[in-house]
Amino acid sequence: MAEGIQVRLNRIRPPRVQITYDVENGDAIEKKELPFIVGVLADLAVMPAEPLPPLRERKFVEIDRDNFDQVMAASSPRLEISVPTMLPCASEKTNLKIEVVFSTIGELEPMSIVSKVSELSDQYDSLEHLHNLLTETEGSDAKRIVSDQITEIDSALNRQLNVIMHHESFKKIEATWRGLYYLVANSETNHHLKIRILNAPKADLLNDLKTEVEWDQSGLFNLVHEKEYGTYGGDHFSILIGDYAFGRTSDDIELLNKIVGIAAAAHAPFVTAADIDLYDVANAYEPRDFSDIFESSELTKWRAFRDSEDSRYMTLTLPRVLLRLPWGHENSAMNETFCFVEDAGNTPGNFLWGNSAFILAQRITNAFSLHGWTAAISGIEGGGLIESLPVHTFEFDDHEFPPNCTTESTISNCNEKELNDLGFMAICHCKDTGKAAFVGGQTINKPNLDNASCNARASATLPYILTASRFAHYIKVLLRDKVGTFLSKQSIEEYLNNWISSYVLLDDSATQKAKAMYPLRAARIVVTDTPGKPGVYSATVFLNPHFQLDELTSAIRLVVELPS
Repeated sequence: MAEGIQVRLNRIRPPRVQITYDVENGDAIEKKELPFIVGVLADLAVMPAEPLPPLRERKFVEIDRDNFDQVMAASSPRLEISVPTMLPCASEKTNLKIEVVFSTIGELEPMSIVSKVSELSDQYDSLEHLHNLLTETEGSDAKRIVSDQITEIDSALNRQLNVIMHHESFKKIEATWRGLYYLVANSETNHHLKIRILNAPKADLLNDLKTEVEWDQSGLFNLVHEKEYGTYGGDHFSILIGDYAFGRTSDDIELLNKIVGIAAAAHAPFVTAADIDLYDVANAYEPRDFSDIFESSELTKWRAFRDSEDSRYMTLTLPRVLLRLPWGHENSAMNETFCFVEDAGNTPGNFLWGNSAFILAQRITNAFSLHGWTAAISGIEGGGLIESLPVHTFEFDDHEFPPNCTTESTISNCNEKELNDLGFMAICHCKDTGKAAFVGGQTINKPNLDNASCNARASATLPYILTASRFAHYIKVLLRDKVGTFLSKQSIEEYLNNWISSYVLLDDSATQKAKAMYPLRAARIVVTDTPGKPGVYSATVFLNPHFQLDELTSAIRLVVELPS
């Protein structure tokens, strides 16, 4: 007897976790699954024409493949710069003023920039006229004169575009929007998986969090936590992605401390990038020995930050990744009239490097789409392999840089282990493949290795924090939707333990399919009074997730403040 289609699909599809809770709909009870929501914080406008409103008055905006350009247009990324003029008949001292607003991802391409800048557009029109004239011209001398003029204008346009596209402000706009586009285009967004973005320059975050005495009074806390958990029917953020780079300055460390408090309260890990200045090197290509850097007196506050329990909710990625090939033969930017060739040369800074936090975010959305679970995000065979980044054949004479690389610097296995121990999540280049991978999964937290080293280290990794936080979201929503139903903390505790026990399987030898149905090896919830907050309860949650996670033998502990 031939097997049915559903039988074959079940065999092909990977095991998938489905966590639900009961919702009353009239006389019926429905099973509801919470969406996985990625919140992206970035400087989306870069040079806004008008001052932005206070952070608490801004809104997260949902973005997907279908509305990407509309959201980009509404964000109005704007470039206003002055660059040396390379155009014919211009004085060497003359500067070209550029003011451009980009409305679509396609408008970041060279020919679009030509059309948006009147001086470049005029030169292009002249070039087009000369090409037409060349086809009508007779006589070798006349053709040579026209050809020389074409060459002069073509060369000048190439030089001018190179100056504009290699300007730091343009590269910032392009890197942010191409990084975001990479995440959106490679994520299967739907009602189960959503991406939302917030226009939040790093300086605005610092100002917002410094203005208030406590981080839980800030605009960011209001947007991430209060407007979601504090509102009936509001959605939670599962993870927050910051298109920033954090270094060793006191402002950066203070900002990380305050952001991680919000991330821990919302149980939404914050993923952003490490700045090279954190490693006390001038650029990404210098040889590095990390063993002593983080023991300096300058980084005392950094070490204290790592020792805090909340730092489990912070992940710093590195290095930067290549977001597009240089324009030219590998990445065409030409038509019959004009051919732009980007002069990246042997200068690493001329390439478009972007934030690796976007790449990790895509690995996380991929894991959720496949499994309904976000554990499979690291390791070449464990979900961490990155195959869709552009690959360029580099020919740097002054740096030890492999050909066919997708990252700004290469990280050896030895360095990756050292960086992982220091709390960083690094992308490793896969030699001779043009691929890369997240190999480790450590958060910035420094595990307490005096107690139980394997468990302490595993429970401070991003896969464990993400999966445990998923249950924390459900616990908060379960109680929020039933405020006023329970008479005592004992009844709350009984209700929560009954719910979570339906996801527990004690059989360590069970199949992956069975573990997907019951993704926890053990779970226990203890409800207590919250100190200093009469009438408010907290749930201490002990979880031992085991689907796609086999290292932990004791429980992760989370504290969830329950809605009152």
